[in-house]
Amino acid sequence: MMISSDSAANVSDSDAASRTPGAQAQALVVDAAPPAPTNLSAVQTGTATFIVTWSSVTAYDLDFYRLYIDSTPPYDFAGSSVVAIDSPTTSVALTGLSTGVYHFRAAAVDMGAPSYAGLPLESVPSAEVVVELLPVVRASQEPYGVAISTGAGGVSLRWMPVTRFADGTAFVVPSAPAADELSGYRVYRATSPILGGWSEVAGLSTATLSWTDPAGDSLHYYHLRSENVSGLSLRSVIRSLGTMSAYIVAPDDVSVMEVLSKDVAPIEGVPADPAGAYLVRASSRPEDLGGRVLKSVEFKAWKGGQELAPDFEIAGMGWLRLRYELSGSSVSPSAFAAAAVAPTPENMSVYWHNGRGWVQLYGKLAADQTLIVQTKYFGRYQLRSVERTGGFAFNQAGVSNKLVTPNGDGKNDSVVFTYDNPRDSQVIVRLLDIRGKVVVSDLTAGPVSNSKVWDGIAGGRAVPGGIYIYQIESEGRVYSGTIVIVK
Repeated sequence: MMISSDSAANVSDSDAASRTPGAQAQALVVDAAPPAPTNLSAVQTGTATFIVTWSSVTAYDLDFYRLYIDSTPPYDFAGSSVVAIDSPTTSVALTGLSTGVYHFRAAAVDMGAPSYAGLPLESVPSAEVVVELLPVVRASQEPYGVAISTGAGGVSLRWMPVTRFADGTAFVVPSAPAADELSGYRVYRATSPILGGWSEVAGLSTATLSWTDPAGDSLHYYHLRSENVSGLSLRSVIRSLGTMSAYIVAPDDVSVMEVLSKDVAPIEGVPADPAGAYLVRASSRPEDLGGRVLKSVEFKAWKGGQELAPDFEIAGMGWLRLRYELSGSSVSPSAFAAAAVAPTPENMSVYWHNGRGWVQLYGKLAADQTLIVQTKYFGRYQLRSVERTGGFAFNQAGVSNKLVTPNGDGKNDSVVFTYDNPRDSQVIVRLLDIRGKVVVSDLTAGPVSNSKVWDGIAGGRAVPGGIYIYQIESEGRVYSGTIVIVK
């Protein structure tokens, strides 16, 4: 007797001829079903969309795959929907789905007649995958790359297309957002960048990326918001025709970073290059509050609206205004936390985190209950209660780094000296070598207000490595210390 078998261990019936002595055996060949697909997965990619994928099956006569979908209890696939997918495709997008639980199985099917004799054979089902389609209620990202200009028709705005949610997740098709991802833009106008007073002046389609206000003038400020099924986005950067500055306003609606007109190019970008413009945003940090910390805000930038740029900085000096509230003659801490002291406006200071530690920037007290500093840096800023003398002051913490490595790698290439100078007195910062010879008679202004910077250059040439003495002189006082140039 003779039988045939294949690699899948399928065995044919015995050939009757082989039972007769001396007769020629005629083995019957069995066509095996293909193996089951593996690595089945389903990922939600939109408010009503799944992408289902699996690994390809190796079979000489593979024809197509069947995807079984069951969304009805008891999820036994008795009444499941079936989708056929031609080989070699190993994924399918399912759209128009309702929220709920979905069970998936996949099977591979080989060729039958007329290509091959017999009926097509289906594999055993793959391992089952269970996923839940959740309602996607996410705000869309705020518009970025907002530019302002004027012409005969009025004040004109233009911006980059929104292609993401506020959390940075891209739309399923970024260039053609679905209505639940992005439904339009709204334009708002006011006569101040802070403290509200905004009126909606236009509602625009998703295809509209510019708008002109015929009633606009130099007294007006503008911002935009995008919109989807979850509501309105955060506000964009605020623009003004009168100053041409860009204003990044914190959630308290009064603390603000002003980027001057000469430095707004990275924030505006150019229309043909959305990837080159920066989305900028301010957020509060209530988790930092308590003790001497009265306010904490953070300014961040994302290149192209998606790539976080932790080292983003303004080309020139911008203006940072941090607002405080008064209770009698004392500063009221945020409602999020209680202060350990009863600070007064005269005893507050601005601090900035440089990535390694907090740097005291001091700041000037303004009549509108803000503390003001000039800075080119984004990042974390805090308003703290401190003891200030009312006159010029400096301490060792005002030296940004004691080791200076001027090699152009962007790390410790220069040293910054920061001090308190509430009277705007003349400040001289000189550098001497270890023998006491003056190397630099006075330094240039630094990257924040009340600071000076040295990059290891004297007389147009790099100084040798070694120890150098700094002297900071103002109001009849001299503060000294050392730094090291490392070559």
